[in-house]
Amino acid sequence: MFPVHDWQFWVVTALALGALLYLLRGLFPGAKKRKAIKRGRTSLTVGGKSVGR
Repeated sequence: MFPVHDWQFWVVTALALGALLYLLRGLFPGAKKRKAIKRGRTSLTVGGKSVGR
């Protein structure tokens, strides 16, 4: 039987659930959108010279 009347049980349960959600955050919808926002443009170089633009 789980100690549901103990406050420490609920604290540890909440921390474990938060850690699980953090680890699985890439599987949730909108994960690709968040990644796209974080990425910036980079310049392409070949042999130390800028290519493009």
